[in-house]
Amino acid sequence: MEVLKFGGTSLGSSTNMKKVFGLIQQKVKKTRLGIVVSATGGTTNFLIHSIVNSLSGQKTPQLIADEFYKRHFIIINELTASALSHCMGNALSYLHECCRSLKNSLEEVAKNRFCSIDHYCRILSLGEKLAACIIFNLLGSMSKKIVLVDAEKMIKTAGLRHEGTVILDQVKDNFKSINDLNSDCFLMPGFIASTQNNELSLLGRNSSDYSGSLMAMGLQASCYEIWTDVNGLFDQDPHLHPHAQHIAIASYHDVLSDKFIKSKVLHPKTLSILIEQQIPIYIKNTFNPSHSGSKIVPMSKQTEAAHYSG
Repeated sequence: MEVLKFGGTSLGSSTNMKKVFGLIQQKVKKTRLGIVVSATGGTTNFLIHSIVNSLSGQKTPQLIADEFYKRHFIIINELTASALSHCMGNALSYLHECCRSLKNSLEEVAKNRFCSIDHYCRILSLGEKLAACIIFNLLGSMSKKIVLVDAEKMIKTAGLRHEGTVILDQVKDNFKSINDLNSDCFLMPGFIASTQNNELSLLGRNSSDYSGSLMAMGLQASCYEIWTDVNGLFDQDPHLHPHAQHIAIASYHDVLSDKFIKSKVLHPKTLSILIEQQIPIYIKNTFNPSHSGSKIVPMSKQTEAAHYSG
Protein backbone atom coordinates (compact mmCIF):
# COMPACT_ATOMS: atom_id res chain seq x y z
CA MET A 1 0.00 0.00 0.00
CA GLU A 2 1.26 3.44 -0.97
CA VAL A 3 -0.52 6.71 -0.22
CA LEU A 4 -0.38 9.64 -2.66
CA LYS A 5 -1.55 13.18 -2.01
CA PHE A 6 -2.15 15.63 -4.86
CA GLY A 7 -2.22 19.36 -4.16
CA GLY A 8 -4.33 22.05 -5.75
CA THR A 9 -1.86 22.97 -8.48
CA SER A 10 -1.84 19.33 -9.60
CA LEU A 11 -5.62 19.50 -10.05
CA GLY A 12 -6.05 23.02 -11.39
CA SER A 13 -7.05 22.14 -14.95
CA SER A 14 -8.23 19.21 -17.05
CA THR A 15 -4.69 18.93 -18.45
CA ASN A 16 -3.26 18.65 -14.95
CA MET A 17 -5.90 16.13 -13.91
CA LYS A 18 -4.95 13.98 -16.88
CA LYS A 19 -1.36 14.03 -15.62
CA VAL A 20 -2.59 12.90 -12.21
CA PHE A 21 -4.67 10.17 -13.87
CA GLY A 22 -1.59 8.93 -15.75
CA LEU A 23 0.49 8.79 -12.57
CA ILE A 24 -2.21 6.87 -10.72
CA GLN A 25 -2.74 4.55 -13.68
CA GLN A 26 0.94 3.56 -13.66
CA LYS A 27 1.15 3.24 -9.88
CA VAL A 28 -1.93 1.09 -9.41
CA LYS A 29 -0.51 -1.53 -11.77
CA LYS A 30 2.12 -2.31 -9.14
CA THR A 31 0.49 -1.70 -5.77
CA ARG A 32 -2.71 -0.79 -3.95
CA LEU A 33 -3.11 2.92 -3.47
CA GLY A 34 -4.57 5.42 -1.07
CA ILE A 35 -5.12 8.83 -2.68
CA VAL A 36 -5.91 12.17 -1.05
CA VAL A 37 -6.80 15.26 -3.06
CA SER A 38 -6.94 18.96 -2.30
CA ALA A 39 -9.43 21.36 -3.85
CA THR A 40 -8.53 22.57 -7.34
CA GLY A 41 -5.97 25.38 -7.31
CA GLY A 42 -7.30 28.61 -5.82
CA THR A 43 -10.72 27.19 -4.93
CA THR A 44 -10.41 27.42 -1.13
CA ASN A 45 -9.30 31.05 -1.38
CA PHE A 46 -12.26 31.67 -3.68
CA LEU A 47 -14.63 30.16 -1.11
CA ILE A 48 -13.19 32.27 1.70
CA HIS A 49 -13.60 35.37 -0.43
CA SER A 50 -17.17 34.29 -1.21
CA ILE A 51 -17.99 34.55 2.50
CA VAL A 52 -16.37 37.98 2.71
CA ASN A 53 -18.19 39.16 -0.42
CA SER A 54 -21.52 37.90 0.90
CA LEU A 55 -21.03 39.64 4.24
CA SER A 56 -20.12 42.90 2.53
CA GLY A 57 -22.79 42.62 -0.17
CA GLN A 58 -20.21 43.05 -2.92
CA LYS A 59 -21.47 39.96 -4.76
CA THR A 60 -24.75 38.11 -4.62
CA PRO A 61 -24.78 34.42 -3.59
CA GLN A 62 -26.12 33.54 -7.05
CA LEU A 63 -23.24 35.31 -8.80
CA ILE A 64 -20.70 33.56 -6.57
CA ALA A 65 -22.33 30.18 -7.18
CA ASP A 66 -22.23 30.86 -10.93
CA GLU A 67 -18.51 31.64 -10.73
CA PHE A 68 -17.89 28.45 -8.73
CA TYR A 69 -19.82 26.52 -11.37
CA LYS A 70 -17.86 27.98 -14.29
CA ARG A 71 -14.40 27.28 -12.85
CA HIS A 72 -15.27 23.59 -12.37
CA PHE A 73 -17.52 23.13 -15.40
CA ILE A 74 -14.58 23.98 -17.68
CA ILE A 75 -12.58 21.10 -16.18
CA ILE A 76 -15.47 18.63 -16.26
CA ASN A 77 -16.46 19.59 -19.80
CA GLU A 78 -12.92 19.18 -21.12
CA LEU A 79 -12.58 15.81 -19.40
CA THR A 80 -15.92 14.75 -20.88
CA ALA A 81 -14.58 15.55 -24.34
CA SER A 82 -11.43 13.48 -23.76
CA ALA A 83 -11.06 9.80 -24.50
CA LEU A 84 -10.16 9.16 -20.86
CA SER A 85 -13.56 9.70 -19.32
CA HIS A 86 -16.87 8.01 -19.83
CA CYS A 87 -18.73 8.94 -16.65
CA MET A 88 -18.30 12.67 -16.04
CA GLY A 89 -22.08 13.05 -15.93
CA ASN A 90 -22.00 12.08 -12.26
CA ALA A 91 -19.42 14.78 -11.58
CA LEU A 92 -21.55 17.35 -13.39
CA SER A 93 -24.58 16.40 -11.30
CA TYR A 94 -22.54 16.75 -8.14
CA LEU A 95 -21.28 20.15 -9.32
CA HIS A 96 -24.90 21.34 -9.52
CA GLU A 97 -25.50 20.00 -6.02
CA CYS A 98 -22.43 21.83 -4.67
CA CYS A 99 -23.54 25.08 -6.30
CA ARG A 100 -26.97 24.82 -4.68
CA SER A 101 -25.36 24.18 -1.31
CA LEU A 102 -22.97 27.12 -1.77
CA LYS A 103 -25.76 29.48 -2.79
CA ASN A 104 -28.02 28.43 0.10
CA SER A 105 -25.24 28.82 2.68
CA LEU A 106 -24.19 32.21 1.34
CA GLU A 107 -27.77 33.43 1.37
CA GLU A 108 -27.92 32.62 5.08
CA VAL A 109 -24.60 34.39 5.62
CA ALA A 110 -25.81 37.48 3.76
CA LYS A 111 -29.20 37.52 5.50
CA ASN A 112 -27.75 37.16 9.01
CA ARG A 113 -24.64 39.25 8.28
CA PHE A 114 -22.78 36.55 10.14
CA CYS A 115 -21.05 33.33 9.10
CA SER A 116 -21.63 30.56 11.62
CA ILE A 117 -19.00 27.88 12.09
CA ASP A 118 -21.42 25.41 10.51
CA HIS A 119 -21.76 27.46 7.32
CA TYR A 120 -18.02 28.16 7.30
CA CYS A 121 -17.19 24.44 7.36
CA ARG A 122 -19.87 23.58 4.80
CA ILE A 123 -18.70 26.25 2.37
CA LEU A 124 -14.97 25.52 2.64
CA SER A 125 -15.42 21.75 2.36
CA LEU A 126 -17.02 22.02 -1.09
CA GLY A 127 -13.71 22.37 -2.92
CA GLU A 128 -12.21 19.10 -1.69
CA LYS A 129 -15.48 17.21 -2.02
CA LEU A 130 -15.93 18.27 -5.62
CA ALA A 131 -12.31 17.61 -6.59
CA ALA A 132 -12.55 14.11 -5.13
CA CYS A 133 -15.77 13.49 -7.06
CA ILE A 134 -14.17 14.58 -10.34
CA ILE A 135 -11.09 12.39 -9.81
CA PHE A 136 -13.26 9.46 -8.72
CA ASN A 137 -15.25 9.62 -11.93
CA LEU A 138 -12.09 10.08 -13.97
CA LEU A 139 -10.57 6.96 -12.40
CA GLY A 140 -13.73 5.10 -13.33
CA SER A 141 -12.29 4.69 -16.81
CA MET A 142 -9.74 2.24 -15.37
CA SER A 143 -10.57 -1.43 -14.92
CA LYS A 144 -9.81 -1.17 -11.20
CA LYS A 145 -11.97 -1.17 -8.10
CA ILE A 146 -11.99 2.37 -6.67
CA VAL A 147 -13.54 3.24 -3.31
CA LEU A 148 -14.49 6.84 -2.53
CA VAL A 149 -13.76 7.15 1.18
CA ASP A 150 -15.96 9.37 3.36
CA ALA A 151 -13.46 11.53 5.25
CA GLU A 152 -16.14 12.56 7.73
CA LYS A 153 -16.50 8.93 8.82
CA MET A 154 -12.78 8.18 8.86
CA ILE A 155 -11.34 11.25 10.59
CA LYS A 156 -12.79 12.38 13.92
CA THR A 157 -11.82 15.59 15.68
CA ALA A 158 -12.25 17.41 18.96
CA GLY A 159 -11.91 21.10 19.78
CA LEU A 160 -12.38 23.87 17.23
CA ARG A 161 -14.48 22.76 14.27
CA HIS A 162 -12.57 24.85 11.72
CA GLU A 163 -9.18 23.50 12.91
CA GLY A 164 -9.95 20.27 14.69
CA THR A 165 -7.64 18.18 16.84
CA VAL A 166 -7.61 14.67 15.42
CA ILE A 167 -8.52 11.74 17.67
CA LEU A 168 -5.81 9.39 16.41
CA ASP A 169 -6.92 6.13 18.04
CA GLN A 170 -10.35 6.50 16.53
CA VAL A 171 -8.88 7.26 13.11
CA LYS A 172 -6.80 4.06 13.27
CA ASP A 173 -9.87 2.01 14.15
CA ASN A 174 -11.95 3.61 11.42
CA PHE A 175 -9.42 2.85 8.70
CA LYS A 176 -9.20 -0.77 9.83
CA SER A 177 -12.79 -1.13 8.69
CA ILE A 178 -11.84 -0.45 5.06
CA ASN A 179 -8.27 -1.72 4.89
CA ASP A 180 -9.37 -5.30 4.24
CA LEU A 181 -11.76 -4.37 1.44
CA ASN A 182 -10.94 -5.95 -1.91
CA SER A 183 -10.12 -2.64 -3.57
CA ASP A 184 -7.27 -1.39 -5.70
CA CYS A 185 -7.55 2.26 -4.72
CA PHE A 186 -8.99 4.29 -1.84
CA LEU A 187 -9.71 7.93 -2.74
CA MET A 188 -10.45 10.55 -0.06
CA PRO A 189 -10.85 14.33 -0.01
CA GLY A 190 -8.34 16.09 2.20
CA PHE A 191 -8.99 18.82 4.78
CA ILE A 192 -12.34 17.34 5.88
CA ALA A 193 -13.33 15.52 9.08
CA SER A 194 -16.19 15.44 11.59
CA THR A 195 -16.70 15.76 15.33
CA GLN A 196 -17.76 13.02 17.73
CA ASN A 197 -21.30 14.35 17.22
CA ASN A 198 -20.94 13.87 13.45
CA GLU A 199 -20.78 17.61 12.74
CA LEU A 200 -18.66 18.53 9.74
CA SER A 201 -15.24 19.80 10.79
CA LEU A 202 -12.02 20.89 9.09
CA LEU A 203 -8.35 20.26 9.83
CA GLY A 204 -7.18 23.84 9.12
CA ARG A 205 -5.92 25.56 5.99
CA ASN A 206 -3.43 23.72 3.78
CA SER A 207 -3.97 20.49 5.70
CA SER A 208 -4.67 17.97 2.93
CA ASP A 209 -1.14 16.64 3.36
CA TYR A 210 -2.07 16.04 7.00
CA SER A 211 -5.13 14.10 5.82
CA GLY A 212 -2.79 12.05 3.66
CA SER A 213 -0.55 11.23 6.61
CA LEU A 214 -3.60 10.06 8.57
CA MET A 215 -4.58 7.79 5.68
CA ALA A 216 -1.00 6.48 5.47
CA MET A 217 -1.15 5.68 9.18
CA GLY A 218 -4.58 4.10 8.96
CA LEU A 219 -3.79 1.96 5.91
CA GLN A 220 -0.32 1.08 7.21
CA ALA A 221 1.27 2.36 4.02
CA SER A 222 4.84 1.53 3.04
CA CYS A 223 5.40 5.15 1.95
CA TYR A 224 3.67 8.49 1.56
CA GLU A 225 4.12 10.55 -1.61
CA ILE A 226 3.21 14.23 -1.76
CA TRP A 227 2.78 15.38 -5.37
CA THR A 228 3.16 19.12 -5.84
CA ASP A 229 4.55 21.64 -8.35
CA VAL A 230 8.22 21.64 -7.29
CA ASN A 231 10.98 19.02 -7.48
CA GLY A 232 10.91 18.22 -3.77
CA LEU A 233 12.37 20.02 -0.79
CA PHE A 234 14.45 23.19 -1.05
CA ASP A 235 16.24 25.31 1.50
CA GLN A 236 14.05 28.25 0.37
CA ASP A 237 10.82 28.64 -1.56
CA PRO A 238 11.93 27.91 -5.17
CA HIS A 239 9.07 30.01 -6.54
CA LEU A 240 10.58 33.08 -4.91
CA HIS A 241 14.26 32.16 -4.94
CA PRO A 242 15.49 30.74 -8.27
CA HIS A 243 18.82 29.73 -6.73
CA ALA A 244 17.24 27.73 -3.90
CA GLN A 245 19.15 24.51 -3.24
CA HIS A 246 17.38 21.20 -3.83
CA ILE A 247 17.58 18.66 -0.98
CA ALA A 248 17.56 15.10 -2.31
CA ILE A 249 17.39 13.33 1.06
CA ALA A 250 16.68 14.55 4.56
CA SER A 251 15.80 13.17 7.96
CA TYR A 252 12.68 13.89 9.96
CA HIS A 253 14.93 15.87 12.29
CA ASP A 254 16.19 18.02 9.43
CA VAL A 255 12.70 18.88 8.25
CA LEU A 256 11.61 19.83 11.76
CA SER A 257 14.49 22.32 11.97
CA ASP A 258 14.48 25.93 10.78
CA LYS A 259 16.39 24.86 7.68
CA PHE A 260 13.25 23.92 5.74
CA ILE A 261 10.68 26.31 7.20
CA LYS A 262 10.69 28.47 4.05
CA SER A 263 10.21 25.55 1.68
CA LYS A 264 6.43 25.59 2.35
CA VAL A 265 5.99 22.03 1.13
CA LEU A 266 5.08 20.12 4.30
CA HIS A 267 2.25 20.88 6.70
CA PRO A 268 3.70 20.85 10.26
CA LYS A 269 1.19 18.30 11.57
CA THR A 270 2.07 15.82 8.86
CA LEU A 271 5.46 14.87 10.22
CA SER A 272 4.36 13.93 13.72
CA ILE A 273 2.13 11.15 12.35
CA LEU A 274 4.74 9.80 9.96
CA ILE A 275 7.56 9.94 12.49
CA GLU A 276 5.57 7.80 14.89
CA GLN A 277 4.75 5.29 12.16
CA GLN A 278 8.26 5.45 10.62
CA ILE A 279 6.75 5.94 7.16
CA PRO A 280 9.12 7.48 4.59
CA ILE A 281 7.93 10.55 2.71
CA TYR A 282 8.61 11.39 -0.92
CA ILE A 283 8.05 14.90 -2.32
CA LYS A 284 7.50 14.66 -6.07
CA ASN A 285 6.63 17.01 -8.95
CA THR A 286 3.43 16.22 -10.85
CA PHE A 287 4.79 18.17 -13.84
CA ASN A 288 8.22 16.54 -13.77
CA PRO A 289 7.54 12.99 -12.53
CA SER A 290 10.86 11.60 -13.80
CA HIS A 291 12.71 13.80 -11.29
CA SER A 292 13.76 11.87 -8.21
CA GLY A 293 12.30 14.53 -5.92
CA SER A 294 13.13 14.41 -2.22
CA LYS A 295 12.99 11.62 0.33
CA ILE A 296 12.47 12.13 4.05
CA VAL A 297 13.38 9.21 6.31
CA PRO A 298 14.42 8.44 9.88
CA MET A 299 18.09 9.31 10.28
CA SER A 300 20.38 6.30 10.04
CA LYS A 301 24.11 6.05 9.57
CA GLN A 302 23.63 5.38 5.88
CA THR A 303 21.19 8.26 5.50
CA GLU A 304 23.44 10.55 7.50
CA ALA A 305 26.42 9.71 5.29
CA ALA A 306 24.43 10.22 2.09
CA HIS A 307 22.94 13.46 3.35
CA TYR A 308 26.11 15.12 4.52
CA SER A 309 28.24 13.93 1.64
CA GLY A 310 25.98 15.60 -0.89
